[in-house]
Amino acid sequence: MTDPAQGGHGYASTLVRAALDDAQSHQTLIVPLCPYVADWIERHPDYADLIDMDLLARMESRS
Repeated sequence: MTDPAQGGHGYASTLVRAALDDAQSHQTLIVPLCPYVADWIERHPDYADLIDMDLLARMESRS
């Protein structure tokens, strides 16, 4: 969570993009547990292939 006073500056978006670019460069799948990251990926579908859909489905079936 970011400080609300710092919102709107793009800090969180920059951090998420850097983390996902790193995962992509290492061919690492992710499970976006953070709602911000999940929403960010929805807005940037070119990163959707990084999501480990099998693991995400297994996790969701347990809840």
